[in-house]
Amino acid sequence: MEQLISTPVTAMEIMLGKLAPYFVLGMFDTVLCALIAIYWFHVPFRGSWVTLLAASAMFLIVVLSMGFLISVVAKGQFWPARLRC
Repeated sequence: MEQLISTPVTAMEIMLGKLAPYFVLGMFDTVLCALIAIYWFHVPFRGSWVTLLAASAMFLIVVLSMGFLISVVAKGQFWPARLRC
């Protein structure tokens, strides 16, 4: 993080740089799982690829945003351990 602070990038660019690879991998996994289901397991696909990819993209954006929010709000890696009685 100290090296990122010394670079001339904005906070938004750092955030996108951290989240973009996971988004790309998630979309790749979606397509791969759909293709395996269709061609290997012979599951009929009766929808639209555009709808599937749009819904997957919305899901990934929400989930990645929640994860990023939790990582920003968390005080440390093990902070829930202090909540145990």
